[in-house]
Amino acid sequence: MASNDDFTSPHEEYPPAADLRTITAERPIPVLPPDTLALISLKEDETRKQALGVLDSLNAALAANDADALERCFFSEQAYWKDTLALTYHLRTFFTPRIIAANLLETRRLRDINGRLELDAAVFTPAAPTLLTYDPPPQQFIDASISFETKSPGAWCSGRILLLPVKTDDNTLEWKIWILSTKLENLDVHLEDESLLEIPGRQVDNLDHFDTDVFIIGGGNAAVALAARLKALGVESLICERNARVGDNWALRYDNLRFHLPTSVCELPYMGK
Repeated sequence: MASNDDFTSPHEEYPPAADLRTITAERPIPVLPPDTLALISLKEDETRKQALGVLDSLNAALAANDADALERCFFSEQAYWKDTLALTYHLRTFFTPRIIAANLLETRRLRDINGRLELDAAVFTPAAPTLLTYDPPPQQFIDASISFETKSPGAWCSGRILLLPVKTDDNTLEWKIWILSTKLENLDVHLEDESLLEIPGRQVDNLDHFDTDVFIIGGGNAAVALAARLKALGVESLICERNARVGDNWALRYDNLRFHLPTSVCELPYMGK
């Protein structure tokens, strides 16, 4: 018979809500040692070369189904893999190189990655101050964008890798993956058609009844982004908002508010088209 400790009440939240402050305290951002930072001296063409080297090692480990080699591609002190529907078909975040390697190999098999993970671009990005000690001047880390395709289902995916330097025994640097992110962009069987965005929306004023594929409650920033994505996929949607204009739930509270900024992580889709 199970003990009371094994019993979960149906009213308890599962999984339990996370506390961002607790997570940050348990997993502080890495601090790069001064002697490691002192060795960073990359010319512009070296950035892509270093990113390619890491990606080549990652691809080789995936192809060989080598968990140990895959684990060595990641920053040993702290590593993350965040997947948005690309390989897990869910919203998942994995921690530690060992767990990431095991799950990458399993999801690669399930989704059948078509060929290699390809490097699209690699640049230096200024590191946050918490990545640095106070003595040396601010340095940078490598920020690279990647892309790949899967066969099951057929899809195109994008990704990003953030690389941190690690000092080796022979006083050189190796670059390791600190953060890997992967995201589903398009399904082959249902591609986005951005020309559909030019078609005027259906007028539903004064209608007692209407049919729609998706009914979106609330006309905030997320609702607008979702409606635009659905329209590009040929899926009809309708936003229900109690205020006079879409976005008024924010605009009526603040004198000055902008979502679409160069540094924003909440960009509206298709704004740059």
